[in-house]
Amino acid sequence: MEPLRIVRTADPAGLALTGELDAARHAMFARALESAMAELPPDREFHLDLGGLDFIDLGGICMLGDAAWSRVCGAPVVLDRTPPQVRAVLETVGWGSLPGLCFGDPAT
Repeated sequence: MEPLRIVRTADPAGLALTGELDAARHAMFARALESAMAELPPDREFHLDLGGLDFIDLGGICMLGDAAWSRVCGAPVVLDRTPPQVRAVLETVGWGSLPGLCFGDPAT
């Protein structure tokens, strides 16, 4: 298993994830997500660059949805470079149109 790495980004504001996001790493991701989102005004988009993720479990996907719901009245959570398999899951469960969540830059 490749460890999860989380890097804060400034332009665009948010986090870049690489490695694997599974149950063992949920708490680490939750802390980073909460901290970064708390520092960003609600009227600014919050970007999550998922292009470096090799794996994300259902719990991690739920965390993306929770982040979006937390910003539903403000600027959205933008998922950049979303791997096709993650985007497919999000769209299959109907979260591709979840208020507060949108897809940004495509996967490369």
